[in-house]
Amino acid sequence: METLKNAKEHGKKCSVLIGAGCSVTAGIPTAQGFVEIIRERFPNKYEKAEEKTYAKCMAQLADSEQHDLIAEFVDNSKINWAHIALTQLMKNGYVDRVLTTNFDQLVLRACTLSRIYPAIYDVAASQLFKRGKVPDHAVFHLHGQRTGFVLINTEEAFQRHSKLLKPIFEDAGVERVWIVVGYSGQNDPVFDHLARVKRFDNNLYWVGYKDNDPPAHLRDTLLTGGKYAFYLKGFDADSFFVTLAQELKCFPPDYIRKPFSYLEDLYDVLTPYVFPRTDVPVDNLKFARTFVRDAIDKMEGIHSAVLQAWYDLMAGRHEEVIALRSKYAGAMHPEMIDVISWAYVDQGNQSYLNGLEKAGGEADGLYKEACEKYAEAVKIKPEDHEAFNNWGNALYSWAQGRAGGEADGLYKEACEKYAEAGRGGEDQTRYA
Repeated sequence: METLKNAKEHGKKCSVLIGAGCSVTAGIPTAQGFVEIIRERFPNKYEKAEEKTYAKCMAQLADSEQHDLIAEFVDNSKINWAHIALTQLMKNGYVDRVLTTNFDQLVLRACTLSRIYPAIYDVAASQLFKRGKVPDHAVFHLHGQRTGFVLINTEEAFQRHSKLLKPIFEDAGVERVWIVVGYSGQNDPVFDHLARVKRFDNNLYWVGYKDNDPPAHLRDTLLTGGKYAFYLKGFDADSFFVTLAQELKCFPPDYIRKPFSYLEDLYDVLTPYVFPRTDVPVDNLKFARTFVRDAIDKMEGIHSAVLQAWYDLMAGRHEEVIALRSKYAGAMHPEMIDVISWAYVDQGNQSYLNGLEKAGGEADGLYKEACEKYAEAVKIKPEDHEAFNNWGNALYSWAQGRAGGEADGLYKEACEKYAEAGRGGEDQTRYA
């Protein structure tokens, strides 16, 4: 966070390289996921692959089969929070280059929601790169895109295509911080362009998957002394980008914070309507504007506190949300109850997850803190079955670190909480 803040203050930006890990929660498999799908749907072709890697397995499929397989998942994907938060970083001046090995158009779709329109470059279908012609916001599809003529999937195509990427990576590294998310560096030669850099003068941050340690190829070629390349643990793509955008105070986006005002602003980009064969403009949006303005006054006015509470919660400001509990104690709106309950649950989740990483008295204190937060959640919302379930999880983990009667008591309490959660149906654990 500090690096991006300082870079922006000095007129510098950030280049972000994203891979398949950024699109998993949008409904698109990773490279290994596609290998498994090929094994299930094309067993004979899977067996013919010399190695069971993405490139080798894809090479067994005809071009149309590759295209149809990828299109099936890309076309049915939803915009996930990694791309929404990444777009907010672009909109607020922190990121100006996105390089993606993915075929999906999730970056563009998320940008469109926030009304920013970056230049889109399909590198697989292009033979020319002019550094001076690239605008402020640009997205480079390094291996092609779902709607393009070329999709780079095989080792032969990867190697042939690699030389075209060199000037793109050189430009992306000029006066920019590097952030790499959701990319393994193991299925294509893109990694080589980063590995060849002698030193990242503005730092490179490689975000691993949750608590996984860096793999050997990354540790031996990139994370070496003096390169200013660093490895970050404890995140997936969604949680990393959302956390970063929260810390930089540019999350959530306007269409969530003030949806009707966002809709009203969309009308400003439309020209007046003119009937065919006439030159007289008609204010055909008058009723629509009135309708939306009425919704702003009624919904964003009366429920502005609820909207602000959700905004604060998504921005990670739990205490500000919880403070509303006493303010509206006499007349609590059901939606306000829900958001305050969520604030307690999320606080409890953080304490619980931190407790899993500790031991002894430190872990006990965190589990106790988590249980107290869950207790507050069900106090304000007694039917909050997710809070009961998470409460049971915390008690169970706490018991595993104790012995004798104390452990038995904690296990008993955990069972009681699970029983309460069971009254609400299937497990709906809420981990933010």
